[in-house]
Amino acid sequence: GTTGHVASPILQDSRPAAQVWYPTFDGAEGSNEAIARQIVTRIDEFKSAYEARDWRRLTDLYSARYQDPNGFHREYAGRAWKWWLWRNNRTCLLRQIRKWDFSDYASAGTVRVRMFVLCRAMRRDDQPFGYGYHGTCRIPRHSDEEVTFTWVREEDRTWRIAATDPALPN
Repeated sequence: GTTGHVASPILQDSRPAAQVWYPTFDGAEGSNEAIARQIVTRIDEFKSAYEARDWRRLTDLYSARYQDPNGFHREYAGRAWKWWLWRNNRTCLLRQIRKWDFSDYASAGTVRVRMFVLCRAMRRDDQPFGYGYHGTCRIPRHSDEEVTFTWVREEDRTWRIAATDPALPN
């Protein structure tokens, strides 16, 4: 006797053994990977400072030469982070490197990193909607949350953000 049950074939699992989502080094092959790894430590510092709600550490990640597409500079970025972090009581930063670009490294000493970056926050109270509002908010606010960070190694040999496109914070 059989029970009328037909054994199904074993399906092959086509998923990769590991899925690396951060950091990734597409575009940072060869000797550029060592530079990219240095910048990754600064990206990690950005995440750490954001999640600690430390606007001074965030500001220190920006170069004194920083300028965003709106013409704003490092001081504006620092003040904007200070305001954002003051208005929110919980933060979380998600990031994923999409592409490294070393095309200007030899001539200008800059490296561009296209990233998904999502600065999430929990607003403790949103004045326009009245007290007691507890909602999440985020920057950047454009559809794909991708930002190109331009990093420059400064005289003190520290990598800092020279530009963000679109602006971050925005």
